[in-house]
Amino acid sequence: MGLRRSTESTNGGAMPSRLSCYEAFFLRGADEVLEPDPRDPGSPYVYRFPPVKVGPLKRFLVQLSDVCVYITDGMSLREMPVPPEEREYCPTRIELMACTLGSVVGAEDGRDRVMPLLSLMDRTMRAEGMFFGPGFTLDVGERICPNSEMTGFFFSLPDHVDMERLCRCTQGAQLVLSVVPITPAELRLARDSGSLDLIARFEQAGLPNLFNPFRPSVV
Repeated sequence: MGLRRSTESTNGGAMPSRLSCYEAFFLRGADEVLEPDPRDPGSPYVYRFPPVKVGPLKRFLVQLSDVCVYITDGMSLREMPVPPEEREYCPTRIELMACTLGSVVGAEDGRDRVMPLLSLMDRTMRAEGMFFGPGFTLDVGERICPNSEMTGFFFSLPDHVDMERLCRCTQGAQLVLSVVPITPAELRLARDSGSLDLIARFEQAGLPNLFNPFRPSVV
């Protein structure tokens, strides 16, 4: 899987890239591109858009200007196996997004940690015949990265995003889901009491909708 710096559309992968459309939406260039794995047909691109400083007027135009945005490109080419009775709440075609205050990289190797995780979620979904939707969780069963308590993920709707326009930038997404790391205790709460209880705990703690693998648990 090739990781490279880029501000131009990629043409060497297994599928056409929509990078230029994403850049037009976020009004900035991607500083990292994780290309599809040639050994894994159907794997997506993953892009990283760094935060940018904008003035008060331009802030209304630049989507998510104050955070680092990670987003997949290509997951929505395939339909997830969503049962008909669930399709009102769980679209069959999605992309994944994660927002951080800054790029999350390894202290020793400097490699980005979020991009491979989003790619791994796509691969797991395809291999296991899974589907993701708002309020869903994914239990990884081990820590998602060193020095983190998190062993799973919660899928929600991203804040402050023009979803309809963003979906038009994708290969065919009906929804873009935000990915939030969660602890084992938070996983249990969501599965035992429901996702609304977990969301209430996040709101009580004043937690923003960010991918932060190092925050304390709210449970």
